[in-house]
Amino acid sequence: SDELGGKNAFNWVVGARRLGMLCEQIATYKVERRSLHEELVILLMGDNIAGIIHGQEGPSIDLITSQVCGATGYYVQAISYLKNFFPKVRVICQPGNHGRVMHKESKDRAMQQKYDSFENMIFHSLSLVFRTDPKVSVEASKSPSADVTVQGHRIFATHGDTVFDTGNVGKNVNLSSIENQIHKVNAEEINKGRKPFEMFCTGHVHHPVVTQVGPGIIVTINGCLVGTDAYAHSVG
Repeated sequence: SDELGGKNAFNWVVGARRLGMLCEQIATYKVERRSLHEELVILLMGDNIAGIIHGQEGPSIDLITSQVCGATGYYVQAISYLKNFFPKVRVICQPGNHGRVMHKESKDRAMQQKYDSFENMIFHSLSLVFRTDPKVSVEASKSPSADVTVQGHRIFATHGDTVFDTGNVGKNVNLSSIENQIHKVNAEEINKGRKPFEMFCTGHVHHPVVTQVGPGIIVTINGCLVGTDAYAHSVG
């Protein structure tokens, strides 16, 4: 808060409150239609932790052990709460760039072995916690994108720093580039005899966007619970 002139603050308490409010919104969303929707699908698509990618260790960035253990604990509580409101909970996991390990030769985005990530340690822990729970499934693959079917709709889910790149939507939204990528992905699916994707879900840029491109295909980009931090503030 001091570094931002009081504009925003983020710590474990603030994070818990924001995540708790999000879970409450999910639990109470369209309760009157709940009998028609037995399964809650949660997409954890990266940047679940701050990581250490900018060499930001210090008062505002916890050690990676604290980040991994803290995020795991919060997600266990969140899923345990939400499964009381839905017969089934399916958690789809994708790592982001913030969670990448930094002993790699390339310090930039992970272009291969993206699954070798601190975030996948979180996801593996979640799968172990809920491995005997018949109501919860946790899915984390080595693929840098997830193929998710929800209520018959096929969704392409990825973090957004590789594979499917929306660009910096905080400055401008290049719908032409996004649409071209969608056409390439879906053309390959059609050539292989598969149903094309109807929705593309990403994150990464920390700026929320929901838009429609092409023949009725929805693109969603998540915002983030952190809001403006010292790093974002310093770069305007």
